[in-house]
Amino acid sequence: MKYYISDLHLFHENAIAFDPRPFASLQEMHDTIGKEHYSLVLSHYPIFSWRNMGRGRILLYGHTHESEEDRFYQKCLSEMRANDCRHVYETEELRAYNVGCMRDYMNYTPRTLEEILNSRSKV
Repeated sequence: MKYYISDLHLFHENAIAFDPRPFASLQEMHDTIGKEHYSLVLSHYPIFSWRNMGRGRILLYGHTHESEEDRFYQKCLSEMRANDCRHVYETEELRAYNVGCMRDYMNYTPRTLEEILNSRSKV
């Protein structure tokens, strides 16, 4: 089974300061998050166009945390759909999900694709 997560910011001393993370210290964060060995690491930047984006292909991304940047990104994707953008097809919804560890549905735990899809609204 495959699991996904983004934006762990391990060994980043300011991670607790710029996200409201539920850890008292960097060491506590490492101890909690580092319990698992991850065999797959993905680039985590969101993009505005991906292959077969309107034909069932799912984009998992991070980097934007819970920010205005993420809300803007999701708004842009919605407007692409509403304005009949050339890469958006009628057969499928656009599906782009922020898998940042600090999101409430991620809770600093890697999730399966099924868990992510069941916990998130589609774009």
